[in-house]
Amino acid sequence: MRKRRGLFQGRWPRFGIVAAVLLLTAGAATAQIQKLKKGAGAAHLSGSSITAQFRNVTVNARSETTATILFDIAWAGTWGAGSGPAQHRASWRNDINHDAQWVFFKVRPHGGDKPWSHVRLAADKVLNPTGYGHGKGTPLEFLVPGSSSVAGSAKGEDDGYVGVFLRQAMHGERNVRATRVTAVWDLTGSPGITKDTPVDMKAFALHMTYVAEGPFSVGSGGDESGAFYMYDDGKNDRTPYRITGPGAIPTGKEKGKLWARSAGPEDGGEIPATFPNGFKAFYCMQRPFYGALYADFLNNLTPEQAKKHFMYPQKYGGYRTGSVKRSKNPPYVYSGDDGYPMKWVSWADARAYAAWAGLRPMTELELEKSIRGPRVPVPNEAGNSYWSINYGGGRYNQHPRERPITVANEIGRAFKGTHGTGSLDAVPEDWPGEDAVGVGLRLGWTQWTIGYLGQAHFATSMRLDAGRADTGRSDINGFRCVRTAPEKE
Repeated sequence: MRKRRGLFQGRWPRFGIVAAVLLLTAGAATAQIQKLKKGAGAAHLSGSSITAQFRNVTVNARSETTATILFDIAWAGTWGAGSGPAQHRASWRNDINHDAQWVFFKVRPHGGDKPWSHVRLAADKVLNPTGYGHGKGTPLEFLVPGSSSVAGSAKGEDDGYVGVFLRQAMHGERNVRATRVTAVWDLTGSPGITKDTPVDMKAFALHMTYVAEGPFSVGSGGDESGAFYMYDDGKNDRTPYRITGPGAIPTGKEKGKLWARSAGPEDGGEIPATFPNGFKAFYCMQRPFYGALYADFLNNLTPEQAKKHFMYPQKYGGYRTGSVKRSKNPPYVYSGDDGYPMKWVSWADARAYAAWAGLRPMTELELEKSIRGPRVPVPNEAGNSYWSINYGGGRYNQHPRERPITVANEIGRAFKGTHGTGSLDAVPEDWPGEDAVGVGLRLGWTQWTIGYLGQAHFATSMRLDAGRADTGRSDINGFRCVRTAPEKE
């Protein structure tokens, strides 16, 4: 894995940036003791990853109920996402799609050991809301998603204003460099914190890829186990099914309806219109989890939460790449590899991370679209993503298996696409539970899928385990998150 350097002069910390700040008033704050200017914060920066680089994180009081978060940011492209013609070695935006950074923040009162809580943002509109902007550097656009499904959220919380998408404002390919980027913090969403409260803040970024709205096909017309197809006469199971809108999808053994060779949806039923069927636009993580990313997650949980979601790869056989290590003695510090996809992730772990980051799981219909796009299906295909998402590109892709929400049972079909609110204690009620019923396994390369099985799991439309509820951790299973693209109006 090649690492990108030199996005800015000097080496920048990347991901998990810690800013010890005092809102508005003068004083001092640590990790490193720094004098604070009136109305501004000082930052102590730490952390590492390969998604974005932060610098100069500060916080200024803006009003009695809001504060401005300022930072500099830089990022490049897909960073080794494959060799296909659609891969980008720099950040990009074109007529088809673009990359973006999902930026979110965690905060706690300074000088104690209280848990980190999620920062809720304030915005008067989705696209380029008031108070969002930047100084010098690459022109950027800001998208702050509002609520998408309040009724489906846990404990009455809505899933909006938990982060901001940053993307290039212009077409082209370039490394992004922007200074004095601003976002607006809604202080009313942080109980116990006012404009005069000393706080510690952390900034996080996840590299995402935009999957545009539009029709697409599921099923390739090949002979993959469990593949989707359009039902015809009970003999022909090779016609891909075309999803042409965001509404309900009729399912069953009647001509023209969606069906599957196995792990099928309800016969004579439908996939509800509330289920994310892939037609609407969404942002997908550019890569699956990797070790350093997951380690940052663990390092910002309570000790009890981190213990629950830490995997012990030394207990298992198989590959060690992509795992996370823990220091020998408490308070535990976690570290991970940033060069390989993360393995040893259970569904409970993946579910927790998606909620913590303000994202959601992907559905298996969205999964096929995220690879095939609008292209005409090719029987038994296994290739690069049309959108330049890093799936590895075929047979030897070295990627773990994905865990999408399945249409094979009613629990999966009840998923409404609600996003996490940043808390592990408020996982949306429409998500499958920790027992993994409603979740399946798709894609991925492993030793035992080449040669041992008659067909390979890495094929785009392969659904052999699409309805399999797997709660365990292993060296073949991973995860990635998505978020429904916000409406710009």
